[in-house]
Amino acid sequence: MGWISNVVGRAVLLGCYRRWRERTSDLQNQIVTTLDAGTILECARKLGILRKNTVVFATEDEPAVLMDYCVYSHLRDGLNAVQRYFTEYPPQPGSFDDTVSKAMVAARYRLLRLTGLAPGIGVQVSDLQEDQTLFLVDRNCSQTTGAGLILATRTLSVNGFYMTTGAALPVPDEIGTRMIRMLKSRADVYGDRPAADQRRREAEAAFSTAVIRACLAAGASSAIGYEDPFESPRSSASAPPDRGIRRAPVPGTTPDWSSPHAIRPGHPGRRRQ
Repeated sequence: MGWISNVVGRAVLLGCYRRWRERTSDLQNQIVTTLDAGTILECARKLGILRKNTVVFATEDEPAVLMDYCVYSHLRDGLNAVQRYFTEYPPQPGSFDDTVSKAMVAARYRLLRLTGLAPGIGVQVSDLQEDQTLFLVDRNCSQTTGAGLILATRTLSVNGFYMTTGAALPVPDEIGTRMIRMLKSRADVYGDRPAADQRRREAEAAFSTAVIRACLAAGASSAIGYEDPFESPRSSASAPPDRGIRRAPVPGTTPDWSSPHAIRPGHPGRRRQ
């Protein structure tokens, strides 16, 4: 990460990141408009946040987690909403949107352990699925988290670095231990012997369901806050008070969930009732 300390290198990296963030945000929100109410309800049920046909959010950040799951993890006829969208509306070959669409289709849900910080730019992480080191560009995360924290998030590969799709959850220690065991038991899918694409997609969808459901039940979403990528993040001291359970009609209006997030370290979380 040495070159990042160079002013020009930093500017180039953040400029690339901003361009990708803006475009993926636009595309993801377009894809959300293709979801029907039944899909959203089914996804909410899988994540344990559906109560009598109503989606129940414990924090203001949970809609972002749900929408990310709907778009990337919910499969219909073996395809997620991203794949179906770009099949119906293919970008011009060789265009920037073509590059972005391929990265979105190839997005991976990961457990990442933070191992280093590049303040104001991002974090170095260890991918617990594939035992590799990645650099995640995420300005807010770089300012608000500590080494050793495990994050569950979906990533895009971008020109030598990685970025999230916009929804991440800090993983409590006990859940992280259990999920790491799950990863090891599925080495044929997540290890050095990748399975067929269809099998991998199905296994990753099941894995993301288990991780997100467990994290939401443990109150992990109360330790995140979504931020503008170039504004100062909220700290735990200045965060607004917990507003408790909120209910949302479906489908209703869909929030823009793809701004990066700040993690409030040491926040105890609030278990769902």
